[in-house]
Amino acid sequence: MVTDEKKLVEKYKTEKYRLSHLQPRYLEVFEYRTGIVDGDSHTQKETGKKFGISSTRAAQLEARVKYELEQL
Repeated sequence: MVTDEKKLVEKYKTEKYRLSHLQPRYLEVFEYRTGIVDGDSHTQKETGKKFGISSTRAAQLEARVKYELEQL
């Protein structure tokens, strides 16, 4: 069974160009958090540390990308 998260990642891979209105940082955080970058998903804390933001902010950026994907 494919999870909703996996479906969103697949949709992201095919529809990324339609998210060009978002700041690149949003997309970078989403790609890192979900493992698109290196094949390993990362926690919000790890993501925040890598990008120099709080884990809460990492979650907010991820949520924005997910919302935008769901609207496509």
